[in-house]
Amino acid sequence: MALEIHESGPFNGLRATLAHSRLLHFDLGRSEPRQWATDSATVLLRTLRGDLENENLNSLRTIVVATFPAIGDPDSAAQRAATVQSLRGIIQSVTREFAHAAQPINLVAADESAVHEITNTLRYLDSDNGSYTAGSTIDLTTDEGTFS
Repeated sequence: MALEIHESGPFNGLRATLAHSRLLHFDLGRSEPRQWATDSATVLLRTLRGDLENENLNSLRTIVVATFPAIGDPDSAAQRAATVQSLRGIIQSVTREFAHAAQPINLVAADESAVHEITNTLRYLDSDNGSYTAGSTIDLTTDEGTFS
């Protein structure tokens, strides 16, 4: 199955409460681990390019949420790490290149079993205080979580 950005799903209720942000959700459980990095990078670049051309990044912060299925083997763990790094690089690049023309963009990576536990993170990014995190990644796929 081709990877696409989902406008519906587990974040439907939360989307309505976010005043300053839009969510782009990659449900990576719908594709093969070996395709995660290239497919998600391709779709994200295509989406952000279209948004920049149509000036859709001028009004709302963009929060890219990548949810991953439970990892059962080392290869899938490596694919997940590569995917997070790939998306992180794209978001940091777009943030730096278009800082003058675009609202902040962030990546939140989480296990699909923790979707309902990241609500506070998404609300923080949507708040005025969240503007200090432009281009940052919050990786909740690790036990301790990381911010970079």
